[in-house]
Amino acid sequence: MTIESNLAPGLSCAASISGTGVLASGNVVPDITTSCGVGNCATASPTCGAQ
Repeated sequence: MTIESNLAPGLSCAASISGTGVLASGNVVPDITTSCGVGNCATASPTCGAQ
């Protein structure tokens, strides 16, 4: 799944997203709410996306 360049409110979650293969890039606060547990990154890596 890719979450890219969302505009607020973008992605809002009731609980943290859990999974692998999640890339979130080109987003700024508040494009992805903190409740989603998803970090923004330029390229896919083990330290970005869903943790």
